[in-house]
Amino acid sequence: MAVTVVRTAVDLPERLPEDYRMLAEGFLDGAEYSVEALSEKGRHRVVCVTQKFTDEATLVETGHCVPAPVGDELRVAVDEFMQCVLDALGVTDGPTHTEVIATDGGLRVVETHLRLGGGHIVELVELAFGIDLDTMWIRQVTGEPVLPGLVVEASRSAAVRFVTPAAAGVLNGTHGTDEAAALPGVVTVEELQGPGAILTTPLTGQGRAACVIATGASAAEAVERSRAAAEKLRFVVTCVG
Repeated sequence: MAVTVVRTAVDLPERLPEDYRMLAEGFLDGAEYSVEALSEKGRHRVVCVTQKFTDEATLVETGHCVPAPVGDELRVAVDEFMQCVLDALGVTDGPTHTEVIATDGGLRVVETHLRLGGGHIVELVELAFGIDLDTMWIRQVTGEPVLPGLVVEASRSAAVRFVTPAAAGVLNGTHGTDEAAALPGVVTVEELQGPGAILTTPLTGQGRAACVIATGASAAEAVERSRAAAEKLRFVVTCVG
């Protein structure tokens, strides 16, 4: 499955197979975030707002930063918005991961899930806030209240950057992981695809070959550190055809 942003007729593919099936929907233009929240007996608490980075052509996520560097006005708006969204959906307990777009007309929901966020967001939250969302969910499932006494205050920022070779083919190996891991602030360098993996185009979330997690005193520093480490990674790919 792939996503293409079509702003004008010029952006439409020249030829499509006769049996090609697609879903068209209105495009929400604006900065993209996800909201990690915990609910308990109908009360909702936003743990953090996550900044999301996406590929311009495919909109596939290429990275996240926690907490998102947003102003107080947007942060308050997110809190109020999520109370309404989760109430409307009848959410009473457990974690939620909601993706939103901050459009000129206000916040809009892209999708929401009754689960923790993926893409290493749980790890980023623990690095930035010292909050273990996995453990909090388990405690809640066993009947223990977790919202009372929950302190949501970031001590630093954390960012993840996903890396995927531009070439399609068979992945032979990944190099530069030790160099990337040695850079300041780098916490994790992980190979997500091993030798023999088939890499395809266009870019998809399943095609990520590696990721880098870094921390910093600010969002900008964490993002820059993850970017610098990602640039150390090199992939050997055998192209087919």
